[in-house]
Formats: sequence, structure tokens, C-alpha cells
Amino acid sequence: MRRLLFDLYGLFMKTQTPESRENIERVLHLKEQGICGKDFWRAYRKVRYPYDTGMISAAEYLRRVGAELGAEFDSVQAFLEADCASWSRQNDTMVQWLLKLRSEGIQPALLSNIPADLLAFIRPTHPWLHDFSPCMFSCEIGFAKPNPEVFRYACKELHAAAQDVMFFDDTAHNLPGAEEVGMHTHHFLDIQAGKKAAYGFLAAET
Repeated sequence: MRRLLFDLYGLFMKTQTPESRENIERVLHLKEQGICGKDFWRAYRKVRYPYDTGMISAAEYLRRVGAELGAEFDSVQAFLEADCASWSRQNDTMVQWLLKLRSEGIQPALLSNIPADLLAFIRPTHPWLHDFSPCMFSCEIGFAKPNPEVFRYACKELHAAAQDVMFFDDTAHNLPGAEEVGMHTHHFLDIQAGKKAAYGFLAAET
């Protein structure tokens, strides 16, 4: 049986807005410390993996971001609140498609890089997350995309061979890891192309 495996952010949840990023920069007082936003966001992404996989706390993550910049940040709680809020907006059109897939008897699965703090923040307010089965989050399984191990784990949870899975992600960097284990992939750029790829993949099942 063929399965659809989706990323969360950039698909069903929206990515950060310039305003939300500016708010994070503000609560960390970047301007006062002479740190430019471009350098901060480079460091923010560079050391995210261990935070996404549950290996370190938010405080340690922020310490490592600061170490990359030669700075110290002491506003951990303010950062955490601003960071979680910046990732909290859903894409209603995609959520409606998720519910439609379920009504058609299709069981989509989810694989997301997400730290435990953010997952705890969005789970209570986005009940449609339970419409994915299984839901796999990096902070709970100890691996994150693009590590091929996370895709091998997903296949086990899906009880499916890799060639029977199509993985959708808006970040092209994450796709080679899925392809390495044998999954089909789709670089998600818009819902219409995503639907065409999904239904075409399911219809081709032999």
C-alpha cells in the first residue's frame, strides 16, 4: 500500500514572517549588541539540529547561537515565546486538503523537524495534527532531516517499503536523504503541483 509522507512547515504550517523574525531580534537586543540579523539567522540555523532532535534545551541552544556570534543571550524565556509564536500559523488551504484526504480514505503521515518546546506549543491549538498517522517529530525520535536514518525510521513506522512512500518537503536540502533510502520525493512549492504528485503516485500503485 502506497503512503504519503509530509513535512509540516512550509506546507501545513507557515514559516516565519519578517515581522516575527524582527520580534525575535528585538527580544534578544541584537541591535544593542551590534549583531546584524543576517549573522544571527545563519547561526540560528547552523546549530538547530541538536535542538530539533531533543539533545539540548532551549537555553543551551541559545547559548550555542550566542557562541557562534561571540555574544551572550540571557533572555531565554522571551526568546522561546517569540520563537514558538513565529512558527504557530497554519495554512488553512493545506489543512482542508488534509481533511479531504482523510475523507477519501487516504491516511497521510507526518515527518517534521521540530523542537520539543515548539511541539508542546502547537499541539493543543492545532488538533488536525492528529489526522496524520503516524506523526513523527524529530524531538521525539532523536533524528532529523536530512539524515537518512530518519527516513528509515519513518518506513518502519509506516510499515511500508521505501519505494511505496512519497515524501513531500518544501526544503530541497531534505530530499536527498529520502531518496537515498529509496523513497519517491516531491519538492513542494504549491498545493496544485503537490496534489498532482500525490494523486498520481497513489493511482500508480500496482
